[in-house]
Amino acid sequence: MKAWRTGGAALLAAAALHGAGWLYASQRVRSGAEAYLDSLRGEGWTITHMPVRLAGWPLAAAVQVPGFAADGSGAGVPVAWTATEVRIGVAATQPGTVRITLRFNSRIDQARSRLALRSPGKERVLPVAPSGAEDVLAAQADLVPGDYTLRWQVLAVDGHITRGDVPFQVKAP
Repeated sequence: MKAWRTGGAALLAAAALHGAGWLYASQRVRSGAEAYLDSLRGEGWTITHMPVRLAGWPLAAAVQVPGFAADGSGAGVPVAWTATEVRIGVAATQPGTVRITLRFNSRIDQARSRLALRSPGKERVLPVAPSGAEDVLAAQADLVPGDYTLRWQVLAVDGHITRGDVPFQVKAP
């Protein structure tokens, strides 16, 4: 009975540590997403959305941005984009490898869409992973600490092209 209590206490402690780590990581993703949206607003974009929610429990740190709308005309960018929900997150699949998943609010032509990863001094096109969902663009990349920009471009099935950049940083543990 004593071994069961000790094992149960250890399991409970591990779950509490995992929960605290997930909460910390998700809050970092949320603050990064909010800072990025604020920087776009500072450049003249009109960005509207409902309150940002934490998501991804238990295996990924993520946020959901419901009711998202972006209009770049104030920044001189002729793009207006709406989505029922934007999901931003991180999930490590193995050390050094990051899975990248972008979900759109309409079907896309995956064969004519692209993801590229830019780091200081170089840019590489990421092979798009096959996905069963018609609204998803996914890839994996091996990353080392440094500054990156994920450049995405998708062709919607109605023929319009949408593109964007997502800057991020990988820090050493």
